[in-house]
Amino acid sequence: MLKQLPDYVTDEMKSTTRGVFVSLKKNGDLRGCIGTIFPVTNNIAEEIIRNAIEAGIHDPRFYEKGRRSCQKVS
Repeated sequence: MLKQLPDYVTDEMKSTTRGVFVSLKKNGDLRGCIGTIFPVTNNIAEEIIRNAIEAGIHDPRFYEKGRRSCQKVS
């Protein structure tokens, strides 16, 4: 995972654990989504990052995204 969290991560996100759901869209169309009901990381910030990566490369409903494709994903 990351060596350190981005500067914009709040103290609440660093000190709270929860499951989260991440949806990735490209031009308004769903390109991947993954969620956790219960937390599997140390905090919400790590949970969001983990699920964003999982949605981008492991959602079996979508082909694997390349680096160029990811530039337009929100």
